[in-house]
Amino acid sequence: MKNVKVIAFDMDNTLIDRQGALLRCVKDMINEDTKDKIDDQSYSQFMERFLILDNNGMGDKEILFNYYIEYFHLNLTWHTIMDRWVDRLAGYMRLMEDTIEVLDQLSKKYRMAILTNGDSVSQRGKLNTFPHLDWFEIVMVAGDYPWAKPDVRIFKLLCKKLKVMPYEVVFVGDTIVSDIIGAKNAGMKTVWVQGNEELNSDLPDIRLYRLSELLSVF
Repeated sequence: MKNVKVIAFDMDNTLIDRQGALLRCVKDMINEDTKDKIDDQSYSQFMERFLILDNNGMGDKEILFNYYIEYFHLNLTWHTIMDRWVDRLAGYMRLMEDTIEVLDQLSKKYRMAILTNGDSVSQRGKLNTFPHLDWFEIVMVAGDYPWAKPDVRIFKLLCKKLKVMPYEVVFVGDTIVSDIIGAKNAGMKTVWVQGNEELNSDLPDIRLYRLSELLSVF
């Protein structure tokens, strides 16, 4: 890719394995609330719906955690479950495979940034997953601003903060709508790391299956 000055990344399921953290955290919470008595079939049925409602962290939390309460017949409020979830989830976070190597190599040639959706407290808590943040010139969390991806205004604000034109930025993300469509509409080049989305799309400039493949692109 020509004229690239900045590589900007989504965070969840691009650099950090939020999906894996979610599965581990929810399983431990369920075992705690059911005293380890949930069977595999019930767990699978619950998780199928839970993942849909979670919507990669963008789902309505009241609906999500009321579903949790109703499924397991708990005498708790959804706020109680959500608070426990927020307190614990960050502790389950791990970097995606090869993240450290990729960021180390790319940071030698490019400026780098993070633009992630989500509320400020939970997303900034996840930053502790990185061994250090020196890789990134800017970390923007949508919860700090009036807009979230895919709104082009937040992508353009990132460019303004970095003092670059959109065509000088490559955005790397795992979701078509919030990452790829949003970045393309803002005038950026795009790389789709196809992790949890099992679909075909001609929208991204480049489609990869593993983060480590970025090293062959740049």
